[in-house]
Amino acid sequence: MVTAGFDPLRDEGEAYAAAMAAAGTDVRLRRHPGMIHGFVNMIDLSRSARAALVEVADEVRAMLAGARPVPGPPRRTLPGAAAPWAEGPAG
Repeated sequence: MVTAGFDPLRDEGEAYAAAMAAAGTDVRLRRHPGMIHGFVNMIDLSRSARAALVEVADEVRAMLAGARPVPGPPRRTLPGAAAPWAEGPAG
């Protein structure tokens, strides 16, 4: 969970992170104190915003590198649709 120091939704975001943690979900919370709401859309205008977004991306990359597939039912292909491994259009 990423929040910005000057964000009207900061407290709600951090409360949501606390609720997820209380429910047993692995949560990582990072507040960027000098940022405003929507700072991720300002990376071309602010070096600080760009650095913060790079930090977020690095954290997400590390989390995905350690992720395991979630077991589930086998995938189905709709009738008339190409199988995901097939080349070219269906039919």
